[in-house]
Amino acid sequence: MKVTITPAAPSTSKPYPKLMIDTEDGDIFFMKAKSIGTLIYSTREGAIIGESFEWDTSTFEDFEGSITLSN
Repeated sequence: MKVTITPAAPSTSKPYPKLMIDTEDGDIFFMKAKSIGTLIYSTREGAIIGESFEWDTSTFEDFEGSITLSN
């Protein structure tokens, strides 16, 4: 699967569902509620793309930009 990411300047907080980025490691998530979401991009070794979990969002912020998913 190919993932293309184009970041943009941050703006005001968006309502859920939304894309969020972890400012510590750059992971990107599709969040359906405050702590519930799915990992869709990571450069960390061992990260499981598609993993859904109740995440600690203390270091998350809204992701501004576009993401293209393709096979």
